[in-house]
This record gives sequence, structure tokens and C-alpha cells, in this order.
Amino acid sequence: MRRTDRLFNIIQLFRDGRLHKGADIAERMEVSLHTIYRDIETLIGSGVPITGERGVGYMMTEPVFLPPLNLTPSQIIDALLHKSTFFFLQSDTVVFTRQNVGTAFDPERVIKHVLHMLNERIQQIG
Repeated sequence: MRRTDRLFNIIQLFRDGRLHKGADIAERMEVSLHTIYRDIETLIGSGVPITGERGVGYMMTEPVFLPPLNLTPSQIIDALLHKSTFFFLQSDTVVFTRQNVGTAFDPERVIKHVLHMLNERIQQIG
């Protein structure tokens, strides 16, 4: 797992508001305890409101809202080909999120929407 993915997953884990021990996180992420300590220090240094200490546990002190990830049409198609199920449509942007989508997902609808957006932009330019 890439470090950025692991940092994101740690934030997602802490969103439940409970206390999490470093050893439990390390086991879940399949990395060493030392790596988790470094990751948590990185998150705290980046402004993520995490409190706690080694050997006791960590928790987020307030909710963190991550901004939506806007994807290009080629990234959308690539994700669709890998059977991603984390898209939903919002105006002219496709947003990547777990919270706002259920298991129902229509890749054909997303592709049609993306092609429609591209066609409109080409007409505006041309």
C-alpha cells in the first residue's frame, strides 16, 4: 500500500471517533508499529486534529472533511474499467467519495455523461 493511501485510510479509520491503538492500526494496515507512529506524526503535522500518545492510543478530536477529488474524463474511464464503485454525478463534475454512493452504480450513465460534457466543451471552444 502506498503511503498516501495508508494516510488516507488512517484518517478514515479515525473518523469513527473512537480510540485506536497504534498496534491495532499497524496490524490492520499491515505495516510496522513504527511506521504507524511516523504516519500519525505526519498527519498531526499536516493539521489533522489527532490526539493521543504511543502505547495508549489515538483519536481524532474533531471531524475532518476531505475535499472531493475531481477527476478528468480519462481518469473516470480508467476507474470504470477497474470497476470502481465510488462515483456519483454532481452537476458537471464527477466526484469520488464513499459516503455519497451506495452499491448501485451505472458505468454506462457515467460514460454518457462524460461524453456529453466533452461534446459541450468542444462546441464551446469550436
